[in-house]
Amino acid sequence: MPIRTSLIDVTSIRFGKLDAFFDLSEEHDAKHEYCVAWVDCASRGPALGRGIFMAGDHAMHGSLDVQPRRVRRVPFTPPVSLINGLTLRAFNELYYRKQRKPVERSRVGYDGYFYPLDSLLEWNRIYGPPGFQQYQCVVPAASARDAVRAMLDRIPASGTGSFLAVLKRCGNIPSPGCCRFRWKARRSRSIFRSTRCATAISSPRSIRSCATPADASIRPRTHTCRAPISAPPILAGSSSNRSAIRRCCRTSGNE
Repeated sequence: MPIRTSLIDVTSIRFGKLDAFFDLSEEHDAKHEYCVAWVDCASRGPALGRGIFMAGDHAMHGSLDVQPRRVRRVPFTPPVSLINGLTLRAFNELYYRKQRKPVERSRVGYDGYFYPLDSLLEWNRIYGPPGFQQYQCVVPAASARDAVRAMLDRIPASGTGSFLAVLKRCGNIPSPGCCRFRWKARRSRSIFRSTRCATAISSPRSIRSCATPADASIRPRTHTCRAPISAPPILAGSSSNRSAIRRCCRTSGNE
């Protein structure tokens, strides 16, 4: 479809458990141009996998001009990571509760929808000198519920977690470009503080058994990033994200 404006019409739906994400994905993915969900990976019990589902479409009316965006910057690297069990649970609780209604509709600039972290430059500094580890995987649609549930069970049980955990469906439309995951599946991405525990979580061994033998193709990709203070900001979702992470990981020998 032609893009007439720089704005995105967003429908945000708060859901209370993992199964609700899959139900929402089935209902909305075919109706909207873009669908993605933020997931609270610190939640446990009946609330495991709760989050906010965000469906977006290019607005039909408005200007193609891009409005300036308010940008903040993390001014320094603290001596220790600011991400711990307490701050993580507090942030995820506040982020989940900030949407007071079950369904909210808004119109935002395209960069606010696609690149939300770009409003906080050099956010990787909050992880301190050890840096962070980004883990991505894709699981077959047929076994996605069990595999994702196993991952989300393992994360809080380990004592670590992430404020940026994303779930999305890859879909079954052939990609005309160089998309790494070109088959109908569910994709997960999380960013963890660099610790031995985080490394253990990112191992797919504990979730591989959730896939059937024919579908045992969980595809993980892990980066450990220890960016020096002078490194370019690593902005998730931005056009420079992949190259910045690759440069950082080459430096630390973890690509």
